[in-house]
Amino acid sequence: MRTLASIIALFVLTLALAGCGGSSGCGSLSSGGGTSSGSCSNSSTTTTSNVATLTVSSSVASIPADGSSTATITVLAKDANNNALSGVAVTLSASAGTLSGAAATTGSNGTITATLSATGAAAGSTITITATSGSVSGNTTVSVVANSVTIGLSTNSPQIPSDGSSPATITAVVRDANNQLKSGVQVRFQATSGGVAPAVTTSGVAAGTTDNNGLAAATLTTASDPTNRTITVTATAGSASATVTVQVVGTQLTITGPTSLVLGAVGTYSVALTNSANTGIATQSVQLTDSLSNP
Repeated sequence: MRTLASIIALFVLTLALAGCGGSSGCGSLSSGGGTSSGSCSNSSTTTTSNVATLTVSSSVASIPADGSSTATITVLAKDANNNALSGVAVTLSASAGTLSGAAATTGSNGTITATLSATGAAAGSTITITATSGSVSGNTTVSVVANSVTIGLSTNSPQIPSDGSSPATITAVVRDANNQLKSGVQVRFQATSGGVAPAVTTSGVAAGTTDNNGLAAATLTTASDPTNRTITVTATAGSASATVTVQVVGTQLTITGPTSLVLGAVGTYSVALTNSANTGIATQSVQLTDSLSNP
């Protein structure tokens, strides 16, 4: 009987240990042979003491002092074995400008990101962004540059017909100091002749204003002037400007009549001034001369 009782007690002890996960410390035997339950936790949160390095980087080297352009700041936390660490609390600060959007702890890839703008920072200054976790820190710098843009200009057609039937579309592309496409910029178009008017590139964006692709457009016409000529179009955004030329072509003057005359004879000659559609152009003065200066 005593042997049987020992076997039963051992069996109960084995079940109690199995219920607690073996020797994990999740449970313990009570003095009466039962068990007292505990809390079993497998936390994946990384403490700041595990952090060996914080690497801080910026998506761009500089941002304009316009308050709207931004840089993406990324912080990567690693341990002494160069492994990325998740769940690390990181504090971000900037010597100037504004930081926003940073998470409290690093994600599964060991990083956090934030958005930096140069609000309030002067052109020519440098912003230092510092990341801190416990006693470990890292930093990077972003330069603040003058609020300048560059502009490029093109036409969909280097020539337009003199009858005015087909206008040219002039397109400006505006970029910031980092060569990023710039939206919301007012572009002014001018032409040496003809007519130029801002055009809508994207629904909801005002004509003459760059869209999300940095594009603004204008339409160039002959403005009912059939004269063959070169039109220079200029686009201006801030202090930046660019030009493109468009030819007006197709107008011609033709003379028909005898190719030779007998001495003393009179010849009749017809003059026709037509545009690119071979339509006559009225009310234009025409002067006729000959090589012998005959009346």
